Amino acid sequence: MQSRVWTEPGRVAVAAAFCAGAAIIGLLAAPAQNAARADEAAGSEQTSKQTSEPARAPSAPLRVVYNPSPPFAITDSQGRADGFGIDILKIIAANAGYALSFREVMNIAEALDLIKAGQADIHPALATNAARREIMSYSSPIGAVRLRLYARADRAATLDPDDLTGARIGSLQGGTTMMAAQSIIGAISIPRQSARDQVAGLEDGSLDLAVFVESAFDALRRAYAPNTRFVSVGPPVQSTPIGIAVTNRLPEALALLDAALHDLKSEARFAELSQRWFGPPPSWWSVERLIWAAIGAIGAVLAAAGLLIQRLRATQRRQLLAESVKREALARAHAAAQEEKTKELALQNEEMERLLQAVSHDLKSPIVTVRGFASLLEEAMESGDDASARDACRRIMSSTRRLGGITDGLLEVSRADRKPIDPVAIDLNLLVDEVADMLSATIAQAGATVTMPDRLPMAWADRSQMLRVMLNLIANALHHGCPRPGMRVEVTARQSDAAT
Repeated sequence: MQSRVWTEPGRVAVAAAFCAGAAIIGLLAAPAQNAARADEAAGSEQTSKQTSEPARAPSAPLRVVYNPSPPFAITDSQGRADGFGIDILKIIAANAGYALSFREVMNIAEALDLIKAGQADIHPALATNAARREIMSYSSPIGAVRLRLYARADRAATLDPDDLTGARIGSLQGGTTMMAAQSIIGAISIPRQSARDQVAGLEDGSLDLAVFVESAFDALRRAYAPNTRFVSVGPPVQSTPIGIAVTNRLPEALALLDAALHDLKSEARFAELSQRWFGPPPSWWSVERLIWAAIGAIGAVLAAAGLLIQRLRATQRRQLLAESVKREALARAHAAAQEEKTKELALQNEEMERLLQAVSHDLKSPIVTVRGFASLLEEAMESGDDASARDACRRIMSSTRRLGGITDGLLEVSRADRKPIDPVAIDLNLLVDEVADMLSATIAQAGATVTMPDRLPMAWADRSQMLRVMLNLIANALHHGCPRPGMRVEVTARQSDAAT
């Protein structure tokens, strides 16, 4: 979700919640203009321009009150009401024949006081509850918002989501988040006047936790504390339906706005506004699909290895058959040559067996890595840790690339009897670092560490072969030499006779 200042890439649930909120504010907007145009039709110059139900329109604009709730309702740099919900509200109000006036307040409590006192008519996106229904009527539900607890990342590790006794929990004065905070047993509810105050409280440590609407938190964080890392704590506190709240004094306005919103949802304009504020539709890729893609890649490599083995065995059978025919045709004079050839075939067979063993060993390490990081990826996506999720994806892709390299190597072997050695100067420090990165999941699972001297010497060898040797050595050490956590695998080198 981007560009959309309010979006966050790859989060499908958030985009869906934002769209729902957009629909809410859109429903609210329509009543206002319909009412204004109806009264003007009674005695102004615009009477001839208004064709839809002029008799129902009020003489004054509908008064919209809102508190900052990005991306649904904000105030732009020029002091104008803006946001996804505000845009929807302006469109449906015009379609329904209403004029609008906007007023921003600090929090929901102030907005409710103005509606109760008759100084405002509509709130564009409000959660429903029994107390509010005493002064307002709601449109049909157009979505729901999830409320979550958030804490500073360094503070979250000390909190137990199952026991928040004594925890200082911030919320928005008079809002649904305040009621959610008050419902947490043993916690201390500390209402704040604005979302900015809540974020500031988390940042300076005066609050341990704060309740926010999940779909709006990232935008608030970027606006008020861009350099501080926050994380969600525990599962969602609650999921609350939201709708357009209209004062009970204007039941007809609510009906007209509902109708206008229903029409707008069927138009392409609604989707365009949603994309403008929430970004393009979320990526097709999900945790499950990434895991299945990795499994598919592994399956493809195994299938290629199987085909190669069949090809090598078929080649060997053809060679043996040819040699058998030769032996019958050449007689005893060619016995010595035949014996040499047989030895050659035996050597090829041994090389093939060694190749198959090496391939099996080489495939195991990246497969284990993919499986380990696929599990970490799933945990990271569930916890909302995007940085860890991206790192896990990068490592999965690195392992699948290695699988592809193994496949390419196998294909090269199938086209030639021997692969020529291509010795180069190798920095063993970089090589060991690369192997440790490839085996990071296995190292973490074993609870082991891999160490080496500050400076290993340079080596002269075929790099791909040396990488495979080092990978196998360290993988074997982790598998067979680290039976319990805390073990250490040490890489050393010895130089003698000018060779390493």
